[in-house]
Amino acid sequence: TNTTNDKRALVIDPKYTFSPSIALAEDTVLFEYDPYVTITADNASFSSEITFSGYLAYNWFLWKLEALYFDIDAGFKADLGLTADVKASYETAFSYAPASLYYGVSVPGVLELGPMLQFSVGTEIGVSAAAQLSTAFEVALANGNVHLDVLDSKKTGVSGWTPTYSAGADINGQVQAYLNPSASLTVEIAAKAFGGLIDLSTGLTAKPGFDNSFTLTGGVGVDLGGLKNITNGAGCTQGLQLNSNFTFALDAFATQWYSATLYEVEVPLLDKCYSWA
Repeated sequence: TNTTNDKRALVIDPKYTFSPSIALAEDTVLFEYDPYVTITADNASFSSEITFSGYLAYNWFLWKLEALYFDIDAGFKADLGLTADVKASYETAFSYAPASLYYGVSVPGVLELGPMLQFSVGTEIGVSAAAQLSTAFEVALANGNVHLDVLDSKKTGVSGWTPTYSAGADINGQVQAYLNPSASLTVEIAAKAFGGLIDLSTGLTAKPGFDNSFTLTGGVGVDLGGLKNITNGAGCTQGLQLNSNFTFALDAFATQWYSATLYEVEVPLLDKCYSWA
């Protein structure tokens, strides 16, 4: 970090590279509302390699931000497997986040400066009757890049955010249901002075997920198994109607100055009736 000697200005030009990994213990209970529902992470892990560089200029005399831009180069892999045991009709949404990882320098009440990483998993679930649902997915990204200019949005751009993924879903019980798991990664450069009186923190959040809806009219579960063929029958009176989409969004933020979705995509994976009539 470079800082000018001019007492009226703060100029920093940081660069960090770090490779964090996070994993939850197997069968971690993420959400429980007794006696209606228990949602367990069969497995949840995240690994990445991130390089952050940027430039910040702040005029203390004018209390004015004069320049703030940064680049993030990121590759990551996330694996998530969830099981939901539902005893009755129920609907909820939740997220679970381990403690954030902070790699910078902190002087309590005076200065906090450095990169911070937050990984979280979550799901939306709705079930019309007792059932057990499970879903698993794997998402990987090799070479995502973001250039974010807070003061000149025309210079902001993204490239390489094309994830690869595989997914599966399973259900039993004669129900209508949806189960939409997601995982999110937030990479932030924390820049706070005087206990947060001045907050120049900037970062982005990548959020991959899957939307799965089921209508099960028979008593047998069917595994999606990563199928990619897309068909659509006229009806599904005896069997399983399954719809699945992959979603991905990339959001950027810079405290009170900037908040925007830089990239988003929704890809249909499956619209199919599995019938045993």
